[in-house]
Amino acid sequence: MKKVKFIFLTLIFITISGCQTTKEKIFSGSYGKVLYTDKDWNLDFYDNCGMPKSNSVKWIKGKNNNFIRFQLENKNYGKCSTDKKPRHGAPYWERAELKQKTILSRNKQYQLSFNIRFVEGFLMLEETFFQMHSYSSLCNTGPPLMLKISNEKLIIQTRRRNSSAHFKAYTKIKLSDLIGKWNSFRIILDLSQKPALSLNLNGKQILSNRIFGIKKCGALHFKFGIYRPGNLLKKNLRSVVDFDKIILKKIN
Repeated sequence: MKKVKFIFLTLIFITISGCQTTKEKIFSGSYGKVLYTDKDWNLDFYDNCGMPKSNSVKWIKGKNNNFIRFQLENKNYGKCSTDKKPRHGAPYWERAELKQKTILSRNKQYQLSFNIRFVEGFLMLEETFFQMHSYSSLCNTGPPLMLKISNEKLIIQTRRRNSSAHFKAYTKIKLSDLIGKWNSFRIILDLSQKPALSLNLNGKQILSNRIFGIKKCGALHFKFGIYRPGNLLKKNLRSVVDFDKIILKKIN
């Protein structure tokens, strides 16, 4: 009996010690939620708002591995609290996104890589497929970084330093260059006192050391999927996108 008690207490000590040594902060909203990850990912994501339909996000089995697919159709209203409200020039917002479980550390450098395949659509305006967001229950602020397709071109949108305004970098990358095949994105993030980012697409540098702003209270994390403005004047076309191999590395 004493031996069993000793083992039990040892296990408790190890468990508590493990919790104390972790440096990653976790969003409390992820507790009890289904986590989305795969064997060739090293980040966990969860559905923080809810999906408009049961098939808005799903796993698909490929020949050698699994990948995740998002799709939005006309009037697939997002389920975040602000999605059905008019804002930023749109009457409502459509959304199928997943949110990172953990929070990025400040004053660190990261490399994020992921594979993406635009399967269908992305012909409407301002269709966001990736964000580095900073909103939390203690900080009502927007994303410092958004990657989107608009007018059939890749746009990199960043928050300006010391301002809530944003800067849009219109790249020469066309939707026709990306759709129907797997593409490799690599983002280098410097989250020091003077944040900057570089972006590499399919082995070519698209953006280098772009300075951007982060609100001090923000909790930095990634979101991916599809997020786009609604439209009352015409029908939003169906958009479908696949993601795989999401890997985050600390550079320092």
